[in-house]
Formats: sequence, structure tokens, C-alpha cells
Amino acid sequence: MKSVKKSIALLFVMFFLVTGLRAQDNVMYNMRRLPQYTKDNVAKQPDCKLYIGMPVLSSTFISTYHSGFTFKDAIVPDPHRADTFMIDIDGMEAAMKEKNYISTTMEFDILSFGFRLPNSYYFSFGMANKTTMNFQYPRSILEVRNGNYRPDGTPLDFTFGQDFTNYFETSFGLSKEFYNNMSVGLRVKLLSGMANFEARNIGMKWYTDVDDYDYTFATEMLIREANIVAGADATQLNTGDTAAFTQFVEDLGNSIEDFMDEKTTAFDEGRIGDAGLFQLILGQNFGLGFDLGYDYQINKQWNVSASITDLGFIKWKSNPIQVEQSGEMTFTGLDVAHYISNYYEAENADVSLADEFFADMSDTLSNFISKGKFTNDSYKTSLTSKLYIGGTYSPVKWFDLGALYRGTFYNKSVFSAATLSANLHFLRGWGLTASYTLTDGLYNNIGAGLVSKFGPLQFYILSDNIAPFYWTINDSETAEKWIRNTKRITVHTGLNLTICGYKKDIPLLD
Repeated sequence: MKSVKKSIALLFVMFFLVTGLRAQDNVMYNMRRLPQYTKDNVAKQPDCKLYIGMPVLSSTFISTYHSGFTFKDAIVPDPHRADTFMIDIDGMEAAMKEKNYISTTMEFDILSFGFRLPNSYYFSFGMANKTTMNFQYPRSILEVRNGNYRPDGTPLDFTFGQDFTNYFETSFGLSKEFYNNMSVGLRVKLLSGMANFEARNIGMKWYTDVDDYDYTFATEMLIREANIVAGADATQLNTGDTAAFTQFVEDLGNSIEDFMDEKTTAFDEGRIGDAGLFQLILGQNFGLGFDLGYDYQINKQWNVSASITDLGFIKWKSNPIQVEQSGEMTFTGLDVAHYISNYYEAENADVSLADEFFADMSDTLSNFISKGKFTNDSYKTSLTSKLYIGGTYSPVKWFDLGALYRGTFYNKSVFSAATLSANLHFLRGWGLTASYTLTDGLYNNIGAGLVSKFGPLQFYILSDNIAPFYWTINDSETAEKWIRNTKRITVHTGLNLTICGYKKDIPLLD
């Protein structure tokens, strides 16, 4: 069993290293030995005078998150059979909220560097590719098994949501220290959107009348999509004709195929401009973002800081498609006499009666759905902004205790997390952090981070929840409970070249 777990862990690590995925994480915020910690607060200035991120390898991160049930809620021992398990639907429903999310954030740095300037300035530059994916699902998909009627008249909400965004970011950061104890910083981000898909309010609300039990189905749907591939004219879909929809899908598929063939050929022939690589910096879907930071050293022991990251937007005007639909349909029951007028017809009914019934229902639903409006209008999306408020207490120069609040703003909701950390800064360029985070209603998010330095070469690996790694090397009951009650998994690793003023930095560069 141990060998299997180790193999799984190795595959995870290899996947992270090869794919180069990254995003912000709480454990990094107070790791001052790590240059990348300025991503969470641009006002902070790293210990080292210069750093150069190894291309593609400087920052590798993936974060996956589920706000609903855990394995502990969903899989329980079977009370009737030993050594077997069963799915606990009641436990899953109890752990779910009205809206539940499955989210993944990925990012890899293409190029990054930073250096100290005269007069206490620090400049940083970065190019990165970022991807965010979110899926929303309702608790009603389990609740409906107990019936569709609610005594208070509130509806069962079968609303789903899905969004996906991929964009390139080119950032320029500058911080300035004042009076040797306070610094402020600003980072400007030029964004180039590659692809976006948003499906908000996909589904319906199912009302059941408390008096006569009539069903009312209501929808208010918005779907938006854009990418750098030349698309098809969506206005042709307003006719509601099935043939028009089939032709639209065919045209879109042909456009994507032609686009990929054209760009691949241009790249193979060395025509970089025609291959579209310059779109990575300033593409057709332009956006702008900002980070703001503040850091104040009250005295030798106490420090406070705050930052706001990813304030900004992307305007999607490259081949956009928008679909809006809203409507309401009431179902009062079936008039059987409309299809069968006597007992003989009911007893000897042939398939044509069923066909007639389903044809009528299909026409009703088609008329309900066909109220959608299709356009090729451009639109804007906002970045997922984050607020950080932190503080540290340093009884000695090489050790501090940290506290951090992070609020993530998404879909008109705030997702909060609070982290306590112990940060050790030892040797020359080394750092070790242990953290404890309260988020998702769970108290078991134990994280750790290590920064090591050999000459100018700096390696780091961090995680806000080390449960998966602990579980792979430990067969204890505690490890099993920990991994089964986990909602969030993060891994962050990378490689930098750093010049910190130590004697061992320079010889290894010669």
C-alpha cells in the first residue's frame, strides 16, 4: 500500500513540475526569503537585491477547491457489511450549501525578474499565463429526491454555472520605502484574453403552488463566449430554426480547424507575427489590472501590511457570442380527454396517441426555450480580486509569527480565510514556514513551505494543505481522516537565480 501511495505522490509532483501551474497561496505571504511573495503584496521588498526566475520553472502552482461535501460526508462504512462502504446521500446534502463551487486556478510564469534600485525603490517584471475554472451546482439536485414541494412556497433552484478564462499577463511593479519603515507599491498589469466562456444561471427555478400544486418553471439565462479564433455569426440563431443551429456549429468547427492549421503553418515557417505570438502581450481582447500594497514596520518586533490584488477587467471583443434567455412556463396538469375520449380508446390506444402527447409537450418546451436572443456583442469580465490584511511579531530577527486574512471576491460573494503562521529565516537565504488556515468551515488546513538556497540557485516548495503528502507516506488513522475531510489542495514550487550579497552567490555564476 505504501508503494502505491508513493507512486501516486510522485505522479502528482511530476505533473506539477511539467505543467507549470501557479496561483497565490496564504502560506507564501510572510516568506520574505522568497521573491515571489511580492505577488501577494507589491509593497513588500525581498531580502535579495536581484532575482531572475528560471523561464517556465520559476513558479509552478495548482489549486483545486470544492466548497461542498468532503469524502468523509459522502463515503461512510456500510452498517450491515464489514469492510465495505456506501454513499451517504443525506450526509452529502447536509454538508452542501444552496450554491456549491468546484474551482481550479492555474498559472505558470514565462519570464520574471526583480531588482533593487537606488533611493529604496524595488522594480519587478513578470509574464504569466493564467487560467481559472469554476463550476457551480445547486443543493436541489439532491433535495428533490424528497419531493418538489416546499411548505413555504420557495422554489427548488436548479441553477448551474460554469466559467472558464485563460489570459496572458504582463506586469510592471514598483515599490518605494519611506523613512526606513514604511513602503507602498503599485503593479500595473496588461492583460491579453485568449479564451472566455461564461454560463450564468443555466437551469431553472421550480415553483410548486402551495394551494393547487401547479408547477411553474422560470429561467433567466446568460451565456457568453469569446476567443481568438474567428467565429460564426450568432444572429442567425434568432430564427429558432434547427437547421440554422446545425449550420452555426458546423461553421464554428470549420473556423477553429482553419485557425489552428494557419497558425501551425506560420509557426513552422518561422513567420512569428503571423503565428500570433505577439497577441500574448497585447491581443485583441485587451484588459487592464492593478495591484496595490502597503507595508509598515511599527518597530523591531511588529509589522502590519495590506494589499488588494487583481483589480481589473478584460474586454472580450474577439469573436464574441452572447445568448440571453428568460421566460416562465406553468404546468397545470394533463387533460387526458384531449387525447383519449373513452375507455375503448384508452384500452386500445396505439403509439400515435403517445406521439401526439410528446409532440405537444415538445412544442411547448421549444417555444419556451426559443425565446433566447443571440448577438455578437462584445462584453467585459472582471478579475477575481483578493484582499490581504496581515501582521507579524518578531521576538528575534530570524523568527516571526504571522497572522493573515484573505478575502476572495467572486460572483457577488466573499470567500474568507484566516491563517496563522510561524516563519523561520535561517542560514543565508533559507526559510521554513508552518501555517494553520481556517477556511471552508474546516480547521484541518495545515500548510508548510521551504525555501532553500545553494549559491545563487534558490528552490522552493509550498502547500496550504499538506494532507495529500502526509497521507502518501503515513498509514495512520489520523492521516486517513485528514485526507477524507479535505476540501482544498494546493502545491507551489519553483526555481530562481538570486543575488543577495552573499559571497557564495557570485562564484557559482562565473
